[in-house]
Amino acid sequence: MRPGRYTSVQRDDVKVLHINTWDFYGGAAQGMFILHKELLRQGIESLVLVQHQTIEDSTIKRFCNDEEALWRQGIDTLPIQFYPNKEIGLISSAIFDAPALLQKIQEINPDIVHMHWVFGGLLSLEDISRIEKPIIWTIRDFSPFTGGCHHPLGCDKYKSMCGECPILHSMDSMDITHQNLQRKRKFYAKNQISVVGISHWMSQKAKESSVFKEFDVMTIHNNIDTTIYYKTDKEKAKEILSLKTHKQIISIGAHNLMDMHKGLEFLLDALKLLDKEEFLVLLFGELDTNLLDGIVQECISFGYVSDKNFLRNIYVASDVFVAPSLVEPFGKTVGESMACGTPVVCFASAGGAPELIEHKEDGYVVEKLESYDLAQGILWILENRVLKDISNKCANKIMNRFSAKEAASKYIELYKKKKAQVIVNTNSCIKSKNNFTLNLCKSTQIETMIERMKSLYLESCIVYGYGFMAQALEQVFPKKIKLFVDLDPEKIDNKKVFHPCTLKNMHFDIIVISVMRYEKQIEKYLVHELGVEKVKILSLISDTSKEAKWKKYSL
Repeated sequence: MRPGRYTSVQRDDVKVLHINTWDFYGGAAQGMFILHKELLRQGIESLVLVQHQTIEDSTIKRFCNDEEALWRQGIDTLPIQFYPNKEIGLISSAIFDAPALLQKIQEINPDIVHMHWVFGGLLSLEDISRIEKPIIWTIRDFSPFTGGCHHPLGCDKYKSMCGECPILHSMDSMDITHQNLQRKRKFYAKNQISVVGISHWMSQKAKESSVFKEFDVMTIHNNIDTTIYYKTDKEKAKEILSLKTHKQIISIGAHNLMDMHKGLEFLLDALKLLDKEEFLVLLFGELDTNLLDGIVQECISFGYVSDKNFLRNIYVASDVFVAPSLVEPFGKTVGESMACGTPVVCFASAGGAPELIEHKEDGYVVEKLESYDLAQGILWILENRVLKDISNKCANKIMNRFSAKEAASKYIELYKKKKAQVIVNTNSCIKSKNNFTLNLCKSTQIETMIERMKSLYLESCIVYGYGFMAQALEQVFPKKIKLFVDLDPEKIDNKKVFHPCTLKNMHFDIIVISVMRYEKQIEKYLVHELGVEKVKILSLISDTSKEAKWKKYSL
């Protein structure tokens, strides 16, 4: 039965602005969009700011037109064009500033800026340091903390300083990836960024990086929209897809099955080990159709599927979903399939995807990265699916632990905590500003005293007090100051600071009062108790006409 949509509830006032390159195209954008919509349902003022907009929505704002978006995307890839031997794959350098985006942020004036996937020309790394709002950054792939690659595929140079990039086939230790990583370390440090991984595995990788190792990193699992992906009748789903078959259905899908990290070749090899008459294979996502010739079973490719209801029916119609990815920060298709009651087979080394599956309880986790073991996992699911009630276990787990409602509640808690920290920090800043103003006032007064003393051509002087101003004068006039005097017993050490009675038998040109706000009292003490001539006393409030006499006397 389809779950009901969530009704809005009243929450504490907090305004969130999500920043992402796309509004709904690709897994990262969909994860952001689903969270955004759930936040609105829960009463949070949530807006989205993007570079590429594909859907009309009053809560989505765009900072540039189509033409600018395309050339910004092109400029982002410009640095890697100087590496002719590079492999096919995206490396983002984030070099092009986006003043219009920063202006939009100022106009919207959110309490929290929530960044998601922000590469592909959206902004520069320098722009991130210019955002004058608290930042939460949901890490949806490796790009925020590598030299630019989105999936390092076995390379761990991001843990140190990148360079000699295997994707670029570069032999230069100071190549563009090294430079990108240096820039990230420099500009991220200027913000108090709260880093959120979409799986425990993703969070751990962020903590291991040279970029985020000193940052606070937490995990809030990616969300599955259970208002779209849920169990329905299997036969009805087959009817909608026009699948008139009694064969067991194996499905695989992704945004782009041709991505090297999606592991399609492992499934193609595994299918060769299965009976060619018993199974129907369904595929969705961008795909070179020539690869279909290598599938011995009957197969249907739906291409890229944008209709989520149609996609739900693919999941529901399937008996098992195979996710042979080498790397998945979370495994969105894994969660979607499970939400529809269809168990999943994935590799144990696939990153975040195995976190969704309990082996042989609600799915199958393949330990070895081999096609034979993948095939065995598929057969185990098909043999045990009904016996172990795996379908209901899958759907219940996603609803209870990985739904958009669950994720949004955790983010709301984080937003409130982040906003509260801003209030505390603002109060601290006010206090600090007051202290700074006081110190700035002191600094100006010290400069005034230094200039007055420089104009006197003094041979020797005594300084009353050994505080802020006295120590500054000591640095400027080390040879002219004979000693310091003070009535405070804690300051008297009889090496540098002495009791004022020492002045009775001592020759000096002037005595400088360095204790501010008590000049009159100290001057009265020096004149009446110690017999110091008033003309020899210099303070910030003393008569400047005396200085003219000292200058004339000195000359």
